[in-house]
Amino acid sequence: MWCKQSTAATLIVGPILDSAGAEYTSAVIGDLSISKNGGTLTALAAAATLTHIANGQYTLVMTTGNLDTLGRLQITCNKSTYQMPPIGLNIVPAMVFDSMVLGTDVLQSDVTQIGGDAQSATDLKDFADAGYDPSTSKVLGVVLVDTLTTYTGNTPQTGDSFARIGVAGAGLTAVDDATIAAIAAEAVKTAAIKAKTDQFVFTTANKVDSTAVLDSTVGTQITAIETFATRMTTGLVVDGAVYQFTANMLELAPAGGGGGGSGDATLAKQEEILTQLDVIQTKTDTIGSVGAITSLLAAAVLEPGTITSFPETLTIGDSYTEQNGREIQIPIVDTDGTPLSSTGSLNFADASVTFTLQRSGETDSTRVITGTATFVDPPGTGTGAGAPYAVIELPASETAKGLKKYKYSGILTFTWAYAGTGTADDVMSFETDTITFDS
Repeated sequence: MWCKQSTAATLIVGPILDSAGAEYTSAVIGDLSISKNGGTLTALAAAATLTHIANGQYTLVMTTGNLDTLGRLQITCNKSTYQMPPIGLNIVPAMVFDSMVLGTDVLQSDVTQIGGDAQSATDLKDFADAGYDPSTSKVLGVVLVDTLTTYTGNTPQTGDSFARIGVAGAGLTAVDDATIAAIAAEAVKTAAIKAKTDQFVFTTANKVDSTAVLDSTVGTQITAIETFATRMTTGLVVDGAVYQFTANMLELAPAGGGGGGSGDATLAKQEEILTQLDVIQTKTDTIGSVGAITSLLAAAVLEPGTITSFPETLTIGDSYTEQNGREIQIPIVDTDGTPLSSTGSLNFADASVTFTLQRSGETDSTRVITGTATFVDPPGTGTGAGAPYAVIELPASETAKGLKKYKYSGILTFTWAYAGTGTADDVMSFETDTITFDS
């Protein structure tokens, strides 16, 4: 352990034990001795303090006088029949302790020799002190090179090949006419390129200057494009996430079928739509037949308990009720598509019917969409208008709970309850394919 020279320090010493190995709690400072750097053991003076902590362990507060000698220091117990593990300390200079232990100082390291030569170190110091100016980063006191008074020429080196030009170019070789003609031709090409590039006007930002004039043909084409774009945009209006033509834009549009026509084409298109709606009404009027129900709406197949042809997408906030003609009719059929009014001894008309829509693993009961379900078994032959079916209604207040683009499953459940009879309820469920909601 290191301690700083001439600086008070607090140590934990012990345990101090008696001859039987029991902890001793009444030791005083005089029971300890100190040896400085191999010197004689002497009892610690009262200026230091010794305080029992617990289990024979003590706090020893040492004074600056105890730690004034560099080197090894030992502390032992001098009380007869008592013993304590000896404490060994290394007393180091303040600079060493602060540098190596606390990290608040740096070690002093003076260079006294360079290559075993003390004079070299002295010379380097002299240069650093007087031969270099750190403010200008320049070396001072450099001896000037003697003035050159006579130049007697170069001494050729291996690979050199040179000769004097001579007075008035006497040492030069004349350039032939062909070479001069080639240089002149390149100059003509360069001039032609320059004439073209001079037509471009650039700013300092290396872009075409705003005063540059475009070719008249190009300018005419750009103007025509701008005119067309303006006309098109004035004929469009925002329709949600897309755009649609204005009524004025379509006023004189062709009447359909590829031919032209006079009058209001929009009105003609409306009449065509009304005609198609009449066709659709005719189709929906046949919904009383089994074929129409299973193809236009849905069907609950007894095995394997699935609902086919259920609408894949429902609209958030829409009402699917008999009042607005949008109820969902689901006949119960076998695998051949034959309508069923019972299975075994269980009549569907005797069961209570429920229908829910929910996401897989839904834990929020407020997000479960609950419809009303009624089983209709009209009198008759059991086919056509007399085929039995379940009617599902989903009011707007329930479809408003739907979350856009999430996947839902619809479950149609029949329950035959036998309360008070000791017989367990019979339950049969049918599940749809994935259903999503959209706005």
